[in-house]
Amino acid sequence: MHMDHIARIFGIGVDKQEVSSLVEPLGCKLFDLPFTYLGVPVGANMKYKRHWAPVIERFQSRLNLWKSKTLSLGAVLGSLPTFYFSLFVAPTGVIKKLESIRRRFLWGGAEEQKKINWVSWKFVTAPKEIGGLGLGSLKVLNLSLITKWIWRLKVDSSGLWSKVIKAGVQDELKLFDIDMEEIMMKKIGSGEETMFWLDKWIGDSTLKTSFPEAYNLKCNKHYKISDRLQNGFINWEWKSAPRTPELVSEINLLASRIRDFQIAQGNDKWVCTLSSDGIFHVDRLRIQIDRWNLPTLETPLKWIHEIPLKVTCFMWRANLEKIPTACALLKRGIQLTSPICSYCENAEEDAYHVLFRCPMAAKVWEWVLSWCDLPNVHFESIEELLKFTAHWGTCEKKRRNLISICYGTT
Repeated sequence: MHMDHIARIFGIGVDKQEVSSLVEPLGCKLFDLPFTYLGVPVGANMKYKRHWAPVIERFQSRLNLWKSKTLSLGAVLGSLPTFYFSLFVAPTGVIKKLESIRRRFLWGGAEEQKKINWVSWKFVTAPKEIGGLGLGSLKVLNLSLITKWIWRLKVDSSGLWSKVIKAGVQDELKLFDIDMEEIMMKKIGSGEETMFWLDKWIGDSTLKTSFPEAYNLKCNKHYKISDRLQNGFINWEWKSAPRTPELVSEINLLASRIRDFQIAQGNDKWVCTLSSDGIFHVDRLRIQIDRWNLPTLETPLKWIHEIPLKVTCFMWRANLEKIPTACALLKRGIQLTSPICSYCENAEEDAYHVLFRCPMAAKVWEWVLSWCDLPNVHFESIEELLKFTAHWGTCEKKRRNLISICYGTT
């Protein structure tokens, strides 16, 4: 056996002296766990926060105040921990620390300097499609990336890698409260690899869940589809004849559901119900989890690529009434001489007054709408403005131009 100068020897579950005695004969060096190989911690218990120090340090070095104007908001805030998150389940303390760093970065603060967090973090992380800023939760990102391993275990459980994953992280995956059966189902070929009762292959759930009384009446609950669907006929093999009207009705409903189902040639395979191509995509799962758990606005903002991100972000905040008006600042404990609008001196300065009700704002809107050859509409809120622009006209290009003008005016 050839041992070159970079060879290392490790002892796992053995006395260190015994390992040391092998160093000289083998011509290698003694090395301790944990260590880092290709940027990945090896032999470290990633349940402990201290082993996540490289990720936290990278966050702190990249997302600091002087770089906040040069980094891509969505890309950097969501992608920095991806490498670690795709391999390990992050402890709750690590998630909280990283989210606090992202939060400070977003609102312009630093380690020793705190700024006002204008919008609840659940709205910041929510997808744009339901009214959020679209940054995404780090916990959900970690969940989605780890879930990809579950998907791979489903579609290819024969390789050596699957045995390693099962031994290493399968127990940790149970920490996440998500039922994989909700987003996966079997696409049937010959039916030889799919459990009739226990796999989801027809409908929105397993037949065991949909027809519990019929399931309890079966002798063998672990047979395959190919064992029961033969030449268009169903071979039931009940423990006893169905007696109650409810049970007979349930069995008839089950029979009607699968009566026209035909098995075919080819292998059975798992498909992901979140995507049209049947393949698991991390982003699709992230969006779906956010839709399940995060608040939805009645009128989400329309994000247009041609409009500067800074302008659209302001519109997003204004729609939530989270801009630094006098009333908003007073609510957050900022001392001001008066909440009254300094221009008209007739009303309190809240978001709607600044943007629409103040005589100066109303006049600006009158000029802009006149220039667009539109009637003078008196908007009472950003939501009214969004509804007006979303349903105006029949030409998509002109509608997008109007939205751009209104966003810029606001």
